[in-house]
Amino acid sequence: MTATTATAATAHRIQSLDQFRGFTVLAMFFVNFVHGMDAVPRLFQHNENWFSLADWIMPGFLFAVGMSFRHTWQKRVGKLGARTAALGYIRRSLILILISLTAFGFGAGVAQWAEWSGGSLREFIAALLKARMWEVLAIIGACQLLLLPVIGKGTRFRLLALGALLVIHAGLSQWFNVHFVLAQPNPLDALWGAAKVRAWDGGFFGVLSWSAIVIAGTIAYDVIARAASVQAAKQFLTWGICCMAVGYTLSCLSTLYDLPTTSSAAQTIAPSPVIPTETRGALTFAEAPFTPIPPPEQRQVNYWMMSKRLVSIPFVLFAIGFVQIVLAAFVYACDQRSTELSVLRILGANALAAFLLHYVVAAALRPLVPHDSPAWMVVLALAVYLAVTIGVMRALDRQRLYLRL
Repeated sequence: MTATTATAATAHRIQSLDQFRGFTVLAMFFVNFVHGMDAVPRLFQHNENWFSLADWIMPGFLFAVGMSFRHTWQKRVGKLGARTAALGYIRRSLILILISLTAFGFGAGVAQWAEWSGGSLREFIAALLKARMWEVLAIIGACQLLLLPVIGKGTRFRLLALGALLVIHAGLSQWFNVHFVLAQPNPLDALWGAAKVRAWDGGFFGVLSWSAIVIAGTIAYDVIARAASVQAAKQFLTWGICCMAVGYTLSCLSTLYDLPTTSSAAQTIAPSPVIPTETRGALTFAEAPFTPIPPPEQRQVNYWMMSKRLVSIPFVLFAIGFVQIVLAAFVYACDQRSTELSVLRILGANALAAFLLHYVVAAALRPLVPHDSPAWMVVLALAVYLAVTIGVMRALDRQRLYLRL
C-alpha cells in the first residue's frame, strides 16, 4: 500500500462513479457519527431488521467496489494478463483484510497469559472468523477473492452467479446460518465453536450475499461503459424500481411469522426461518420500506425481513434497487450534464483514505458527545467532525496524495 501522486494513468476516470462513491462516503460519515444519538430519528440510523436510510450505504459502497473491480480488472488483464492481474487482486484483498484487522482490532482482549491455555486460542479464532473480523474492508477483500473466478465472465454468467450466491445463502440460512449469526443453538456450533458470539453484517457466510451486491456493481459498470448516459440512467432507474419491488414483495413473506398477541412466551427467532412451515401468521403486505416493523415478540425474526444483520435476500435486492436509483441520478447529472461537486470528487477519488480518516476523527470527537445530547449539540459536533475530516481530505487532494492498493 502506498500514497501516490496523480499521474496521467489515473487521470481518466468515470465522473459519475467518483461522484457516486464520494456521496456514499459522505453519507457514511454522517451515519457513523450520529449512530446511537437519541436526538437522531431511527430512519437515519442502522436498524437490524428493517431498511432505513442508513442501510443503503454499505451496499452502495460495495456496489461501487464492484464497478471499480470490473473497470480495473479489464484494464489490468489487457496490460498484464489474467494470471498476473488475479495475483495482484489476491494481494490487494489480503492487504485489505489485514488493514481491517489492524484498524478495528480483533474484537477481544486477553488479560492474562494463562487465558491462551486449553481451547482459548481455538475459541478466539472461531469467534474472529464467525463475527469479529467482518468490518467493511475485510468484507470487500473477501468478496474480491470469492469473485475472482467470475469477474472476467460475461453479463449472463455473472447474473447466474449472483442468483446462485443468494440461493446458497438462503439454503445455509435455513439449515443453520440465521441461528448461527444470532448466537442461537444450531447444527454448526459443535464443529465451529464460538456459540455465544453474535455476528453482525452477516458474519462469515454473509460474504455470499455481499458478493451478490458486488456482482450487481460489475454489471452496472458494463452498462455505463456501453450505453449512452441517458440510456444508462434510464436502465438503472427501471431496474432499480424493479429490484426494490421484488425485494419488498419477498419481505411480505415475513408476515407469515407474525405471532398472536397472547403468545408472549413464544420463540422470538423462528425455528424454520426461511421455509415458513411452523408459522401461524397470515400472508399480508409488510410495512412500507423505511418504516419500523413489529418487535420480535410480535413477529419472529426470520430470513424474509430486510435484515442487514442477516444480509437476507429481501435486503440485498431492495438495496441493489435503491443504489441503482441513486446511481441513475449521478449518471445523468455527471455524465450527461457534466455536473460535479468538488467535495464528492475528493472523497470518491480517495475513498480508502477517507474511510480510515473518518474513524480517527470520530474516535477523537465522539466521546465528547453523549448519546442523550440535545439536537443542537449533535448538529454542532457533526459540523465540526465534517469540517475536520473534509478539510484533511482537501489538503491531501491539493498535494495529490491518494491512498492506493
